[in-house]
Amino acid sequence: MTTERGGRPKVEFDLEEVENLAALGCTQAEIAAFFGCSRQTVERRAHDDQEFRDALDRGMTAAKLSLRRRMIAIAESERNDAGKMAIWLSKQWLAMRDKVDTNSTIELKQDPATVRATIVERLRMLHANRESPQDEGSPSDSSSEASASPAPEP
Repeated sequence: MTTERGGRPKVEFDLEEVENLAALGCTQAEIAAFFGCSRQTVERRAHDDQEFRDALDRGMTAAKLSLRRRMIAIAESERNDAGKMAIWLSKQWLAMRDKVDTNSTIELKQDPATVRATIVERLRMLHANRESPQDEGSPSDSSSEASASPAPEP
């Protein structure tokens, strides 16, 4: 007795074509559209079939190498028109990011204890203002605000 497998027929992928599409930077959804199947089918095949996964990986690696070559060529050239695109692509594809320098120093014109006391006092004032919501349009009863700015003269 033979049993037939139910469901749709298995999609046949040409692994060379999968690799070529991945080398162009195609997403799994775009590869699926090319082969006339769903993105989930491509994802499932990549998970279950090592040869398929290897073809995708080889293609994606080739795309990244190509991008790196292009970025270097642009960086070494006199052209500035494609630099922004190269930077954007490097962040998207190569997981590069802008480096933020967090080791900066500041020269204080006051002693650190005075600066700290000023910051703490300002934070307390901000915190107090947040905890005591005031009606819109009504004048403030806060003594710190009244002392901070003199009343206008008539």
